[in-house]
Amino acid sequence: MNEKLLLSKFKFYSILRPTLFIISLLLVQALRAKITYIGGHFQKPKAKTVTIKYYASVINNIEHRSTIQELNIDDKNNFLFEIETEIPISFHLINGSDWLFINKYVAPGDSLNFDFRKDQIEVTGNCEDCIDFLFNWEEKFLSGKKVNEEFNSSYTRLDPKEFAGYWDKRRKDQLNYFHEFFQGKTVPVLFKQYMEAEINYSYAVAILQYSWQNKSAKKILLDKSYLAFLDNIVVDNPDALISGRYIHFLRELPQNIWSTYGDFDNLSDPVNQYYGKNQTMLRDSIARKHFSGIAYDLALYQILFESIRNIERMKGESYYDIIYKNSDSILSLFHASFNNQYYYDRLVNKLRDLNKPNREAPDFSLFDLNGNKVKLSDFKGKVVYLDFWATNCAPCVKEVTDAIKLKEKFKDENVVFLYVSLDHSIDKLRRFIDAKSFNGIHLIDQRGFASEVADSYEINAIPRYFLIDQNGFIVNENAPRPSANPEKLIQHLIK
Repeated sequence: MNEKLLLSKFKFYSILRPTLFIISLLLVQALRAKITYIGGHFQKPKAKTVTIKYYASVINNIEHRSTIQELNIDDKNNFLFEIETEIPISFHLINGSDWLFINKYVAPGDSLNFDFRKDQIEVTGNCEDCIDFLFNWEEKFLSGKKVNEEFNSSYTRLDPKEFAGYWDKRRKDQLNYFHEFFQGKTVPVLFKQYMEAEINYSYAVAILQYSWQNKSAKKILLDKSYLAFLDNIVVDNPDALISGRYIHFLRELPQNIWSTYGDFDNLSDPVNQYYGKNQTMLRDSIARKHFSGIAYDLALYQILFESIRNIERMKGESYYDIIYKNSDSILSLFHASFNNQYYYDRLVNKLRDLNKPNREAPDFSLFDLNGNKVKLSDFKGKVVYLDFWATNCAPCVKEVTDAIKLKEKFKDENVVFLYVSLDHSIDKLRRFIDAKSFNGIHLIDQRGFASEVADSYEINAIPRYFLIDQNGFIVNENAPRPSANPEKLIQHLIK
């Protein structure tokens, strides 16, 4: 394969491939960032802008804070991104509102060029075989209606033993495909670690989530024979932190084992009350048992970060001050737990930020489904429940029924429910709204996560909800979902 980067009319500086240090050191901010180049050419672009989206660090991944960069395509239809990064990144590329692809890999200091033609994408540069593999692997194992239906339904149609066997086979098939694809080729060590982690920890997360996806198997993680799946992977694996799947695994292992012990639909039981009230300490004890060093730090960080996010959703409730003080006390208990105090200090700052003065909601102007321009400031003087969502987001769709009920409850009140869709197709959005009788003020931003509105509201994941008071100030940046009973918060703002 040609390892020389061919970018029309662009001149690249000579870039050395990164020396392979111990990956755990790479992730503890021990290395200087390197410039990574991602460029390309469009035969016929659909818009004059191209956007790249990625997580610049492990912490940004945990906090769902994407880095988004946008460029204007030049008059010869070329573009070039310069990205400074210390870790490999998985990136998405978007032309206007058209998503070109998602989750493609590039290592620090590497260069990639994409030639977008009518029916194909030609890739040149460092590890072009890696990109070629990712396209083929996704098509074989992650795409298509049949494949998706098969693994989505596996949670309910298979018993625990069958389920574990099905996902272990998927894992082995993917690993075999990876090794066969690169047979006779040189595969970069970093990419090999990345892909093996993506495959192994996707499998592990699926096995863990079976306990809550299948209600009849709620206690399955108490079965030692079922937990034997952990023998198939390296649980405490700092080298795998280059993989988003491993970062997810750090969360899911303590979360799912903890939730197995209690029945939180029956909080009248003292045992369930104990597990509910002490979830932070109990999840930490599980994390401490399985992880060490930076892996433990990041598992604990996710536990405490989610706790702070949950407190944020309570802003406006009468008991918020009590919950805040209690959380401050609990957080202080973990001061000596972190191996790297950076993570503790960051959490303290996030907790303190909750009590900063409310910021004014960034104004925006978008079109509704009839082509009328609607501004957020049009609703000043009313409470606004702002809902960012999309029809291809399963958790968003799940909230629709409750969103309709919530809007109905406040139909005679001084409240506006403003739904901002990040869908790319207005026709698809119309069909969905009509089918669900989802009436209301629906706006669309077809540039999705790459839009100015999404950026000004720091929308990196959906669904996301905001509560804005009559004066136009955001009182809750992570308001409860419609299914999580936000009525009291809304009612409090009306008064």
